[in-house]
Amino acid sequence: MLLKLAPLLVALPTSALPAETVHDINPTARSTTFAPKPNPPVPDVVDDPAWLIATSGFCSNLNVVMKERDVEASETEGDTAAHFMADIEFNYYPQTAVKFTDFPHHLAKTIEGDAAEADALVSSAWDHKNIALLEPTSTCSSDQQADQAWGISVFKVEEHRHCMDGETAWEGHPCVHYSGYVSAATSNFVNVNEGRFVCQLFVDSIVDEAIEAGVYVALAALIEPHKTCDLWNLEPCVTDGKNKMKDVIRKLQDEVRQLPTCDKRGEGLVKSVMDLVCSVDSVLDQWKNAVCDVCHSYCDREAREGGKSARCGTAGNAFERESLDCHIGC
Repeated sequence: MLLKLAPLLVALPTSALPAETVHDINPTARSTTFAPKPNPPVPDVVDDPAWLIATSGFCSNLNVVMKERDVEASETEGDTAAHFMADIEFNYYPQTAVKFTDFPHHLAKTIEGDAAEADALVSSAWDHKNIALLEPTSTCSSDQQADQAWGISVFKVEEHRHCMDGETAWEGHPCVHYSGYVSAATSNFVNVNEGRFVCQLFVDSIVDEAIEAGVYVALAALIEPHKTCDLWNLEPCVTDGKNKMKDVIRKLQDEVRQLPTCDKRGEGLVKSVMDLVCSVDSVLDQWKNAVCDVCHSYCDREAREGGKSARCGTAGNAFERESLDCHIGC
């Protein structure tokens, strides 16, 4: 993990950020890599900037429990198992934030409003990502010749959500609740602190939602009836690509074929679809959600009609159910 030492670096999908854009940063007006082709390539991450957030504010209700453990990798693609030394949870109250792009792009804009900042920070964009929490452990003024000391905890995010009623220590201010596992590599540990204190966060980055949109545009062009869109109006193709992805799942359900995965992608058109789906974590998550939606709809209808099948885990032998039951993973 690379932590860039600037206040809270968070890469977010465009939809998680305020709608304002700067110059040409609207991806639907800029991303030439999304031009549809009969066999479109996966968009190049280098050409589509990840949006990050620099933010500082206050923390409260910091609780640290020393508990060494090995945590297995999550379903988030690229996540790995690791050893952790403690559990951590706290509330974060954002006070100021600027959105900006990663290299080689150089764009930035202030995010207006604490509520908008909090909404962005609860995005699932960085499920299981790494965060460094910085808490000042000394005080000094501008006329003092002294160093400012900081306690630092690096942790893996397990939960990040809006604070619930009765959970916040600063009424009337937007609040984000974090919990996770502290890395065993942490050397200068943040102390337990039940009060409200100044803090900063540093978070690793993810791919922009423009990449996700590009995958759906590619699916729209790949699957018959082929659909293409003008670069300044890609939304119809994004919607079409999402619908076609779900249609592929329905067809596989109807044909009682084994559902593909990123490890076993199938053949022909199905493999081409999975190559695109597996290229972006958020699209893969939506594929899995679509599989479960289609599964529940299919099996609910089958149950109402009095039917049974291995697809719904209600018939067949153990091998057939293990291979075909669409509920697995839902």
